[in-house]
Amino acid sequence: MAKQRGMKGLGTVYQTKNNGKDVWCAAMTLTVDGKQRKIRGYGDTPVKAMERRAENLSRLVSRGLERPQTPTMDEFTARYLGHYSEAEIREHSKRKKKETFNHWILPAMGKKRVGDVTDADAVRVIEACPYPSVRVAIHKELTAIFTYAVDTKVLGHSPMALVKKPKYVPERRELVERTADAHLELVGGLLDWLERPECPYHDDYPRVLMMMLGLRSAELLGLEWSCFTNLRARKGQPATVEIRQVLERHDPKTSGLSGWYLRPGAKSDAGHRTIPLPERWRKALLGLQLDQEMHRNGHRHGEYVWERDCVWLDAKGHVLRPSKHRQLWYELLEAYINQLPHQMNNDKPVLRFSSEEERKAWRKSWNPHTSRNLCATAMAQSGVPIETAQKILGHSSNVMTAYYTVQTLGMKSEAVESLAGAFSV
Repeated sequence: MAKQRGMKGLGTVYQTKNNGKDVWCAAMTLTVDGKQRKIRGYGDTPVKAMERRAENLSRLVSRGLERPQTPTMDEFTARYLGHYSEAEIREHSKRKKKETFNHWILPAMGKKRVGDVTDADAVRVIEACPYPSVRVAIHKELTAIFTYAVDTKVLGHSPMALVKKPKYVPERRELVERTADAHLELVGGLLDWLERPECPYHDDYPRVLMMMLGLRSAELLGLEWSCFTNLRARKGQPATVEIRQVLERHDPKTSGLSGWYLRPGAKSDAGHRTIPLPERWRKALLGLQLDQEMHRNGHRHGEYVWERDCVWLDAKGHVLRPSKHRQLWYELLEAYINQLPHQMNNDKPVLRFSSEEERKAWRKSWNPHTSRNLCATAMAQSGVPIETAQKILGHSSNVMTAYYTVQTLGMKSEAVESLAGAFSV
């Protein structure tokens, strides 16, 4: 049947069959919340069909064709945070998300309905925060919650699509990049110094060696002797360490418990990983293990049942806490640098700080976590494929491994020299 051309904005009018009868149909399409909705009306004449369509449209509007009312941001945030299972997100990560919403996002837009939030609202909330790192976190959480709103059909599209991620380079990252060359030069001498039995920090030698494998502090301090294999050097079987648990503090708000415990599982989504141990590492760890077995040199087993097999213990037989681990690291590092040959420091100790603030600023450039940057960088300099480095560091993607790898001056010089060679005649 012939279709008649309708007037602009009024849809179309055409002849068709309805319940077996020849009739006229007036049809138009509306878009509501990103979805198309067809409105029709039938009649014996084109005018009658258009009148019926107008009646149907009016009836549907009165029943709620207008945009459905979405929940408030307060209501939807509770739903969003509650949808995560324990397997998807760890409790401390969930708590950080909640703090970001409660402190920065909901005070500004908690009473607003999800469907009424615009990209301009999001930008205002982000820019109102004075801390660059927190602005990045706010952008991340807003993007995540509106993506969830789209996935659950609460919204047709996310208002964050046009909101740019704030630019932020952590202060520590800049420090590490400036000092990586100097730190890499010091590592070999530091390990040799710690290896000497007469060194006042000799007991820390095995732990610092394991730091230089790029372990996270929680992974390092959570090691048990059962994580190691072949420390007694079975022929043809290399010694290895399995990273399968982390030292973590109980959250009294969620578990009702306090203190520390060993949580099974890895720090990241990469899962468990096994790292082969070089001979130097094997010998140092075996020496520590034998000392603990014989209670030599003040070494002993863990005080509590869950600590009995732990590797790193303090003087009271408890697992070494992260704060004590950091303190010992800074002490031995400063002691090593200050005892270097005088010709390296113009006959003066290298580290003399005019204030505690100056000391803290220096420590930021080489805290225990910096060993992961140095490990990634050293592997890159040695030509280790990034996929292999990713497995050793326990990253879930090689993008993060690339981020941890600092481009040292030596690496940049090699790159520039290769360009010079390529462009020479």
